[in-house]
Amino acid sequence: MRGVTSPARSRPSRRPSPARERGPAPAPATFRRHARGWIGALLALLFVTQPARAEVEPGDLTLTVTPELNGNAAPFVREMVLLKIHGVYKQQILLEEVIQPTLANFSWSQLGRDRWSKTKLKDGQSAIAFDRVIAVFPHHAGDFTIEPFDHRLTINDNGDRRVVDVRSGPIALPVATWTKEGGGPDAKEPWWLPAKDVTITDSWSPDPETVKLGDTTRRIVTVEAQGMVAEGLPPRPVMRTRGILTFAGPVTRETLITPAGPVARATYQWDVKAGVPEIIPLDAIVIPWFDTVSRTMREAEIPARQIGGGLPDREGDLAPPLAAAPWV
Repeated sequence: MRGVTSPARSRPSRRPSPARERGPAPAPATFRRHARGWIGALLALLFVTQPARAEVEPGDLTLTVTPELNGNAAPFVREMVLLKIHGVYKQQILLEEVIQPTLANFSWSQLGRDRWSKTKLKDGQSAIAFDRVIAVFPHHAGDFTIEPFDHRLTINDNGDRRVVDVRSGPIALPVATWTKEGGGPDAKEPWWLPAKDVTITDSWSPDPETVKLGDTTRRIVTVEAQGMVAEGLPPRPVMRTRGILTFAGPVTRETLITPAGPVARATYQWDVKAGVPEIIPLDAIVIPWFDTVSRTMREAEIPARQIGGGLPDREGDLAPPLAAAPWV
């Protein structure tokens, strides 16, 4: 699990591996020796039906980078854009290295490991496919260009080792300025939360309705947002009302990497102590967020609860209240 990586030109060392993921620490030498043997066997299996070609012809090695835009619209600041890197190679590959451009105006994070697979072309020929997905988050509005990615390959060219650079084309990526009324990435309030979906879970232990004067209950609220990283989630909501004492616990944040993109999760915790014997109402807390699919502002809600009063345990308690009589 990784968060957003500061933009920098990435030049990983060349390696005999079609699957790479940045790790927290180098592996022990014994593990690396075993890994090299396993990776070599994997390459051999991938290319067992892929004979070495006599020479590199136009179209034998191709690399494309395709941006996936939410709602087919230009993103706003800090809104996620997926870059899908796809290579198709007819030649036998011995070594490979992806050289990433400097993403000076973006934060970025690679989602998962590189994926290598066999594929069939339209003409029936066999080839090897390479796939990598990177999530980028623009820092500013404006017209930007994603510079080409390079895939440096060492290939088997008629029995000789040959190094070739396969380059993608540049990509224009405009980032829109917020022009809607209220909110937006530059507003101090409300918190800017661009996501594909936002869900909230609210749990108490024990139930707040059972708490009596001087007793304490723990409230845990979890916010999950699809299509963003944990650093983009809002700070702890304010829970304050007359008659209670609140003790804020730690906030935990994590980013879950999924095939569909990152999922951000934040967990907020409070210990709540009843300070008066009466029933204490807690208002709902509204969290506005920008739906990147429908391109509209929406709201998620931490539900209203009450401290004290007891849980309904009689049929009459569960019945809905009578409608108020109309004014005459």
